[in-house]
Amino acid sequence: MIFWLQFTIYNLRFTIWDLGLGAWNLGLGIWNFISNFILKINNIIMGTISLEGMEFYSFHGCSEDEKKTGTWFTIDLFVDCDTSEAEDSDNISKALNYQDLYNVVKDEMKKTSNLLENVASRIKKSVLSISPKGSKVTVKILKMNPPLGGKLRAASVKI
Repeated sequence: MIFWLQFTIYNLRFTIWDLGLGAWNLGLGIWNFISNFILKINNIIMGTISLEGMEFYSFHGCSEDEKKTGTWFTIDLFVDCDTSEAEDSDNISKALNYQDLYNVVKDEMKKTSNLLENVASRIKKSVLSISPKGSKVTVKILKMNPPLGGKLRAASVKI
């Protein structure tokens, strides 16, 4: 059986053929193929803004000692967003402002939490609120020298 599918995304027309080789016999095969195309197209028009290695002294943790003495945290922030207007115009007003991103992270790190997951989630939600529609945010928090009873550089969460 010959299978043919044609679709258009962002004014680009795609045609997929299956000449009976069974490539589409799996129920989700077509959807996986289309989603991979969409991801590839999105990557063409999307850029990644990253702030890496931000360091803050904060008081996150479950134990009373962690809340009293604190420790150093390192934050990596990645925002996948449409950067095409900034690329074409070279105009700061068309770009995601790095200082605003840094300030969001700084403000959220001042709020004490028991869990790194909570801190990362708050940062992600706050960054999404100032980012262009359709953005994807990834936050990685490293807790340096966590008190786990042995030598350990960091514990981390990535959301």
